[in-house]
Amino acid sequence: MIRAAWNFGVFIQVLLQYAPTNLIMRRLCGGARGLSRAVIALILAATYFFAFGICFTLLDRGGPLWLALLGFLMFWNACKFGWVLLLTPVSILWRVINRRRAQS
Repeated sequence: MIRAAWNFGVFIQVLLQYAPTNLIMRRLCGGARGLSRAVIALILAATYFFAFGICFTLLDRGGPLWLALLGFLMFWNACKFGWVLLLTPVSILWRVINRRRAQS
């Protein structure tokens, strides 16, 4: 039973690595683009939060229940891009510190 659950988890992880937002995250986090990736992450996070708000507004006004699932998906994606936005200055600072250590 544990082996089947493990294999199912591995299958889901392999499947989700090709999800569109995960592909975008891989492009944003790879490489040393600096603040340009933070700007892109900010735009995407704001867009996803806006879509999240629209979904739950429509749901509140009597929309179909599947909008709740779509809204939570939008919220999750906005949080992922928000983390990239928050961690970009930390990674830039880390890179600068490592360069200065290597030069001295």
